[in-house]
Amino acid sequence: MRQRPIAVALVGALLLVAGCIGGGGTATPTDRDTPTPDASPAEQLRYQAVTEMEGFETAEYELTTEVSTDQRAATISIDGVVDRTARKQYMNVTVEGSGAASTDSETYVDGTTIYQRTMGGWRTQDISDRHVWNNTQVGQSRAMLQAVSVSRAGNATVDGTRVRVLELEAEDMDAFREAVDRRLSRTGQSSTDGEITSFSAKAYVDPDTGYLLRMETDMSMRADGSTAQMSTTVTYSNINKPVSIEIPEAATGDDQQADLSRTGAVSDYRGD
Repeated sequence: MRQRPIAVALVGALLLVAGCIGGGGTATPTDRDTPTPDASPAEQLRYQAVTEMEGFETAEYELTTEVSTDQRAATISIDGVVDRTARKQYMNVTVEGSGAASTDSETYVDGTTIYQRTMGGWRTQDISDRHVWNNTQVGQSRAMLQAVSVSRAGNATVDGTRVRVLELEAEDMDAFREAVDRRLSRTGQSSTDGEITSFSAKAYVDPDTGYLLRMETDMSMRADGSTAQMSTTVTYSNINKPVSIEIPEAATGDDQQADLSRTGAVSDYRGD
């Protein structure tokens, strides 16, 4: 019985759509890229946010995802920093699951090199053949915002900033699933082989700057009798403000390096 592989595939697909790991960060251009003269206030705000996200230079983010399948549940917490000007990224990932020990890993990207700490050691790999700088966390959220229809859903406050809330809706679930499969293929994974049964999301946008400050997503999928549900929240801060990413000396030492391609640990950073 394929219970475990199905669960893994479902969770991987959900995470990709929610924008919590790498993959294609650039949405296919649509008529939503430029609002028409009669565009609604929600569509105009979406365009403002997408434009600002395309031109961002730096950002920090915190992401929490709760995933459950028929067999298990897990909480994934990510703290990340992106600096496109310096071409550096940092991501700390903690995974806590039912019946399993917590795992923690760190990943740094410096230009075209990845350094990753797992199981107490550092590994490195050259990724000059991949489009890492088109595939940041911010790019993932931007792609999500472009791929759905939007409507106004009131106001809220995020970290002291008054924002406007957009309700996101996937109008065509089959097309949405195809988009998931395309993202999976970009990261070297197989298709979901399943059905997205529900999707809802909200985006919190600062109307003064156009910055997306938070996105919340709830999804569920079903395949071969197995189901998976996921709720994720990503919050952005220090957008286009100075950030610091320092690669640890332990990561760059010759005695600590190994080829990440042997472990598959950098599959999240494959390009388009």
